[in-house]
Amino acid sequence: MPAIRRIAVLLIELVVEAIFLGVLLGASLRPQDHWFYILMGSIIALPVILALYGYYVSRTLAMFVTWSSPIRWHYSALAGTVFIAHVSYLAFRLWPDISPEAKAAFPPFLLGGTCVAIAVSYVGNKIVSGARLKGAISDYLAPEIPANE
Repeated sequence: MPAIRRIAVLLIELVVEAIFLGVLLGASLRPQDHWFYILMGSIIALPVILALYGYYVSRTLAMFVTWSSPIRWHYSALAGTVFIAHVSYLAFRLWPDISPEAKAAFPPFLLGGTCVAIAVSYVGNKIVSGARLKGAISDYLAPEIPANE
C-alpha cells in the first residue's frame, strides 16, 4: 500500500509541477498579445517536450533511488538536479534555434523551475512520510501496560 500511495503522490507532483512550470514559462516570456494562448500553450507544450527528453523517467528514477532515504531533502535535491540537467541539456541542444527573448528568459526560468521542482517534490515527500509517520505515532500514543514483576 505505501508503494501505491507513493506512486500516486508522484503522479500528482508531476501534474502540479507541469502546471507551475507552464505558468512560469508563460510569465517569463512576457506575452503581450494573446497571453492566454501563450500561457496555455506553454502549460501543454512544456510537459510534452520534457517528456520527450526523458525528464519524467529520470524524475521517477530519482524517486526510486531515494525511496528508503531517512533524510527528506535527498529526493528534493535530486529532483532539482534532474530538472537542471534536463532543461540545460534541452536548452543547449536547441540554443541556435531559440529566439533572443527566450535566451534572455532561460536563466530566470531555470532558477524558478528548479525552485518549483524542489518545492513540489519536498511537499510530496512530506505528505508521503507524514502518512507513514502517523501510523508509527499512533503506536507510541497507546498507553503501555507495565508488566507485573
